[in-house]
Order: sequence, then structure tokens, then C-alpha cells
Amino acid sequence: MRSRRPPRKAVAAESDSIPQMADDAAGVILNRKDAEANLRDFGIEWQRTFDAIAESAAVLRADGLILRTNRALLHLVRASEDEITGRSVRAVFLERLGIDDPILDVAAAPILERHATELRAGECWYRVVTDPIVDEQGQASRFVLVMTDITSLRGLADAERRRADELLEDNRRKDEFLAMLAHELRNPLNAIAAATALQERAEVTGEVAVQVRGTVSRQIRQLSRLVDDLLDVSRLTRGRVQLQKETIDLKSVVHEVVQMARPHLEARRQSLLLDLPDEPVMVEGDGLRLGQALANLVSNASKFSEVERRILLRCEVDRGHASHPVTLVRVVDEGVGIDPSRLDSIFEPFVQGQTTLARSEGGLGIGLTIARRMIELHDGELTAHSAGLGTGTEFRVTLPLAEEGHAAEPRPTTLDGYLREREPPAPLDVLIVEDDEDAAELMRALFSAVGHQTRVARDGVTGLAEVLSRPPDVAFIDIGLPRMDGYEVARTLRRSDRGASVYLVALTGYGRPEDRARALAAGFDVHLVKPVEIDRVNELMEQRPRARTRSVVERERESREH
Repeated sequence: MRSRRPPRKAVAAESDSIPQMADDAAGVILNRKDAEANLRDFGIEWQRTFDAIAESAAVLRADGLILRTNRALLHLVRASEDEITGRSVRAVFLERLGIDDPILDVAAAPILERHATELRAGECWYRVVTDPIVDEQGQASRFVLVMTDITSLRGLADAERRRADELLEDNRRKDEFLAMLAHELRNPLNAIAAATALQERAEVTGEVAVQVRGTVSRQIRQLSRLVDDLLDVSRLTRGRVQLQKETIDLKSVVHEVVQMARPHLEARRQSLLLDLPDEPVMVEGDGLRLGQALANLVSNASKFSEVERRILLRCEVDRGHASHPVTLVRVVDEGVGIDPSRLDSIFEPFVQGQTTLARSEGGLGIGLTIARRMIELHDGELTAHSAGLGTGTEFRVTLPLAEEGHAAEPRPTTLDGYLREREPPAPLDVLIVEDDEDAAELMRALFSAVGHQTRVARDGVTGLAEVLSRPPDVAFIDIGLPRMDGYEVARTLRRSDRGASVYLVALTGYGRPEDRARALAAGFDVHLVKPVEIDRVNELMEQRPRARTRSVVERERESREH
């Protein structure tokens, strides 16, 4: 039986479809290859972008295994991609960085949200963030982990925190200091107010009058000391203290300190043991400032010791010192002592070792600051030593000795000044130019009481007219005057014939060295800082030149003009 052939037209149709199918297959293959090439290109481009990220980054599976990493992360963990791909990110970080934190256990994350924390690896700090990639079913199919180096930022933040803590501590200490200052100012003011009220309410005579006058005098000196200490701290911290250095015998300075401290020590029934070498102790220094520093140390020893305790003040010479011969001054007490951890901080302003005792004895907590700065200005050193609370304290002052061959000129001591015989002052014509009515009238009364003829002017213009109309022997002129300040009054007087020979005393609350220099440059003979002591005023009036000669006046006028 013969096979049946398909119709000729059907055969032709099939043969025509074969090339089409081949073309279609070829197109699919080509499209697939293009897609694969595009995918490869996209993957390469994606990896390049991933590697360009500065932060260390990785793509993780939902179970925390590493799928992909960028170059920064590989560099951080010091590994190749093959070494860590497919491993647990938590295991890799623990092994390579020493980091182990729950944030790396992404599979245990309770909810699908971003997590962030800060972790430390060696000396570096990192901010670690994990973000879930959620699929269509709302499940986390992948996680992205990003690590940012925040070491420098954290360092800045730590520095800012430390600075903030320091500022808070400074503010706390300054607040405490202001409270102490208010306390110290109120005490003498309270005593002065009580003395004034007593004088107003009763006829004060005899011993009571002596007691009232003594109280007022002591409290005024206390107020002046507080102001002087505050000004000294301000000048020292700004480097504005000027020393009048000369070759002096430190022993004479120590003797003056003992004389100044003796009344306070006797009041507390404390004994001061003095141990000095036989030979002179010559140093280059400002005797007044060195005495101030040593007096602060003795005062501190007395303040922080109970009554009837002993204080040792010893001076010795060490010629075997490492660099040059020095003198060592020791102030040793049997007082409350100092915690060894605070031995350096007690020299800082506004710091006191025992606030309670200090408040009962007075003081602002700046005496040791002044002492150390003064000693350092003399190329010396001041240190504190104590075994602890209840063991007493020793302060050691080290100063370089003056070079051999330098001798000090003999000078009268403060005690000599008190013992010097004085004749009663001759009556003088005194002008007071002061806008404070109470101060002016009290000064008038004081000068009149010792026989001086006294006039008062309340402003600069009136004072100038008084001098020019009838030149006085001495004119006390305030600086802060209305209508014309004291500087201008002095300059105008020195330019005139009638005012050129008057002895001018600047009377002011401005006590800085530059204030004194400005007063002298304006033509004043003396610069006095309020409150003035009447003994000092009388001394100035006694020692004033009896007449300013015409040649002296002309030379002063020429020097000011040039």
C-alpha cells in the first residue's frame, strides 16, 4: 500500500516556518545574552558604586550570613571577599575586630526596623546601623549593614563634655567664691555698722570709745586687705605685676613678716619658732612682694591650726643645689593638714582646703595663689607637703641666691618707722577736692583736728578755681570728679604759674600700676588708693617738699610737654 503524501501546499508551509523558528530562537538567545551582559554590567556598576562608599558596608542574608561586602569593609576586617563571604557577620566581627554585639545578630531582631549603636574596635569608634530589606510578603529577605568611623567626632564630643564639666566646675568655684566674698565683706561692714549705731545711741566715752575706734580701724584694714588681694589676683593672672627688684637680705624680710604676724598669733596663743642662719641670705627680689608671699604662708598656717599650736619658720641656704645655690624657706604647722590628692589644687584661685574652718577664720581662698605667683615671679618655687588630714602641713619656698659680691644697702625696717620720733606737724593750708560729701567732711574734720586749715571743693572746676585763687600747701584731689576729672585738674594746674608749686595728691579708688603712672604723668606728686590711712597722709604731709623750686617746676613742665 503506498504511503499517502501530504499535499504539496502543506509541505511548502512547513518548510517556510523553519527559518522563522530559527530566527525566533536566535533572537531569544541573543536577547538572553544581552540581558546577561546587561546584568553583568549592572552588577559591575553596582559593585563599583558599593565600593565607592566611604563607610564600611555589607549585604547580609536574613540569617546574618554575608552575601556581599564593599572594599572599605574588606579593608577594615583585613580579609578578602572569599574569606568572609557566606560566613556569619557576628563571627567575622568577633574574630577580626573583637566586636560582639546583639546588633550583629540580625536573625534575632524582634521587629523589622532600623537598629543603630556605637561600638569600639581597638582605638576606634564606629556607628553601626542595620536596615532590613523587606520583600513583597513583608519579610526581611536581606539586611544592609553600614559602619561609620566616628572616632574624631567622638573625640570632639568627649572634649566638649570635658570642657563643659570644667566650665561647670569653674562656675561652681566662682559661685562659692562670690558667696565667700559676700560673707567676708558683710562681716566688717556689720561691725562698722554696729559701732556707728552705738555712737549714735549713747554717749561713747572711755574704754568703750577706745573699743569702738579700734573695731572700726581693724575692720577698715580688713576691707582694704580683701580689695588688695582681689586686685593682686587680677594683676597676677594677667601678668601685670611689676617687681622692684634689688639685692636684699631675705632675713630682714622674714623679720618684718614676723612683726606683722605677731599680733594675730598672740591673739590665738600660737607660738612662732624662728630658725635663721647666722650669715646674710642675699637674694634678688622685691622685698615688699616676697614679704607678702611669706606673710600669706604664715597667715595660712595660723588660720588652719588650732589655738596654742606651734608654727615653725625656718630659712636655710643650700649651696649644693643641682643648678645654682638656693635658699629654702619652710613654714611648718601642726594644723589640720591637707589630703595629698589636693596638694596642687590648693594653689588655684577660689580653692580652700577646709572650707568650714576657713569660713570661721576668714579669707577668700586666694592667699596661696598670690604667694605661689609672687614666688614664681622671682624665679622660685612654692610647694606644699602633707601626709594627710590631721598631720599638719609644710610649705617650702625655694629662691635662687644672689650672685656673690652683691651687697644690700641698709634700709630702715617697718619697726624702725614706728619707733622713729616725730614732731607734731606744722599747720598747713589743705584743699580737699572730693565729690563724696561724707568722705570730704570726714577728711576736713581729721585735718582740722590736727591744726590744719582745710577747704573743700565738690567738683573739678570748683577745685581748680580754689587753687588758682589761693594756692594751698597741699591739695588732695579725687580722680572721678564731676565737670572735670582729677587728671585734667592736675594738668591744668601744672601749666599755670599759681598751681605749678602746689603739692598734689591723687586720691582714688583706682589702684593699678597703670593708674599710678597716669596720675604721675598728669602732674600729681603722690598717688594714694582709697581707703587712705591717716598716718600715711600725715607722713606724706610731713615729708613733702617745703617748696617746689622754679627750676624743678620748669623741668617737670618741659618733660610733660615733650
